[in-house]
Amino acid sequence: MPNKGLSPMDLSGSASQVAEKWRKWKRAFEYYVEGEGIAIARERTSQLLHFAGMEVQDIFEDLQDPGPIPESGDNAFKIAIRKLDSYFRVKENIPYERHVFRQLAPKEEETSDQFMVRLRNQGRHCDFGTSLKDNLRDQLIEKLTDFELKRKLLEQRNITLEEALDKARAWEAAGRQTSNMTTSPPLADGNSINVVKERQRMTNDERRKCYNCGR
Repeated sequence: MPNKGLSPMDLSGSASQVAEKWRKWKRAFEYYVEGEGIAIARERTSQLLHFAGMEVQDIFEDLQDPGPIPESGDNAFKIAIRKLDSYFRVKENIPYERHVFRQLAPKEEETSDQFMVRLRNQGRHCDFGTSLKDNLRDQLIEKLTDFELKRKLLEQRNITLEEALDKARAWEAAGRQTSNMTTSPPLADGNSINVVKERQRMTNDERRKCYNCGR
């Protein structure tokens, strides 16, 4: 039976990386059960552990409910999520996580939006609080490799993150459009060139023929 595109939980990497993978995997699973209309708590729990894979199942078997007292309305699925949330949660090493954040830079051919996705993911571990957007904006501008775009963003005093992203998107779109408009037409292939040369040679040969003897 197909697994609806859900792969088993990947437990490789550092504690913070695994915590981020769990957050994303759990989100994907929640979309899946909502789409399938699975409402019964025990069925959701069974599906959760089935799709998460045997490694997560082994972990789950030994987990204790971190809740001090069962809350009203608790069910098997809520308890299972609470156990796994507690297990995968890590105490962040904030200075280190911010160091990782400061090292991030756009990859080759990566758009500003794609770079921002990576920044936001790392920013979740940095405890920036209300200054998250300012840090995202600063990192975006600082790490841009396009000097003209960087200057354009700095021309506007106290530009917001949203404004910086809008300008970056427009700049990148204009660059792609300009590149498409200035692309040289494709050269004729070798066969076409050879055909033209052959025709020219035959024409020249015909002009040199003698009308009396044909030589």
